[in-house]
Amino acid sequence: GRYRAVLVGPGHGATWIDPFELEVGRTANLEVALTPGGPLGVHAIAAETEAALSGLVVTVLDPEGREVPQQDKVSTGPDGRAMIHSVPHGRVTIRLRAAGGPDGAFWEQAVEFDGALGEVECPIPVR
Repeated sequence: GRYRAVLVGPGHGATWIDPFELEVGRTANLEVALTPGGPLGVHAIAAETEAALSGLVVTVLDPEGREVPQQDKVSTGPDGRAMIHSVPHGRVTIRLRAAGGPDGAFWEQAVEFDGALGEVECPIPVR
């Protein structure tokens, strides 16, 4: 069949491998070049009060609009902070949504990520 793979790990961005053919019992040689990247922190706070917002699901889209893969679902902790790993350099989009809520984001912001950004503050209007 035809497959697609992604490499994630510390010190580089999520690296997608071009689609390849693979059959049971056969091997495939793949060419891979790691992309620059690293971790990106988010800090979710209430826009009006600056109180930490915990339990929000965090996703990041890479410059091509693909979700940056993570080993587990990433949510903000009690301090409103979360860390997304293997974010590739370039213009990425941070999305936050309520856990258990609809898949649509209720807060979204595009940022230029070069590894030096550190943490993005996410002021969310709370109704």
